[in-house]
Amino acid sequence: MTTHQKHFFIGLFTGLIAPLIFFYFYTQLVLKSDIAPAIEKLIQKNLVTQIVALSVVVGNLFAYFVYNRRNEFDKIKGIIGATLLYALFMVYWEIFI
Repeated sequence: MTTHQKHFFIGLFTGLIAPLIFFYFYTQLVLKSDIAPAIEKLIQKNLVTQIVALSVVVGNLFAYFVYNRRNEFDKIKGIIGATLLYALFMVYWEIFI
């Protein structure tokens, strides 16, 4: 595995984890709830894709700017890939669930 591929996968991992961290802080600070009850509330109110989109945008934008400041462009490619995976999840959720 080349250095470029390793950096891509580091960015992909970061892009998948950063929204989850933001979602955790969102549930704790805004919803003032644990994760499981918060997810149940969001499912009942049909707000899952909106909150996932918010988490992805905020979490991945933060990671993007950190990597951009360091000129780590292969990691930014991974973040974009993770964002596309989240987008596919949201489309699947809206159509089939």
